[in-house]
Formats: sequence, C-alpha cells, structure tokens
Amino acid sequence: MRVFEQWYNHLKVADIEKYDAAIETTDMDIYCSIIIHSQNKLRAHIISSFQHLADATTEKLKSY
Repeated sequence: MRVFEQWYNHLKVADIEKYDAAIETTDMDIYCSIIIHSQNKLRAHIISSFQHLADATTEKLKSY
C-alpha cells in the first residue's frame, strides 16, 4: 500500500482514485484497496460494491 501511495503522491495522478477498507477478524485486520479511474461510468456502483463487500465480509467472519 505504501508503494502505491508514494507513486500516487509523487506523480499527482488526477484521474485515478484509491479507496481503502479494512476487514476485521478476531485475529487480525485485513486491509484492502481499490483503484479506479475517476471517469469510470460505473464508479459509484463499484465503490459502493467494494465497501459493501468489505463490510459484509467483516460481519460474516465475526460469526466464526
């Protein structure tokens, strides 16, 4: 994750957006990210699905 952030900040890429989420388990947190073009027509749907997947996975893993 740090490598991408260094690259992103260095180049100041305006057309790429990065979203982070964490999947929490009893033993550890799993960090995940998605990179998407800012002009993607499905951007809002993709981001919403990504966040829902991370949240749903956290809830599912809490039941184990």
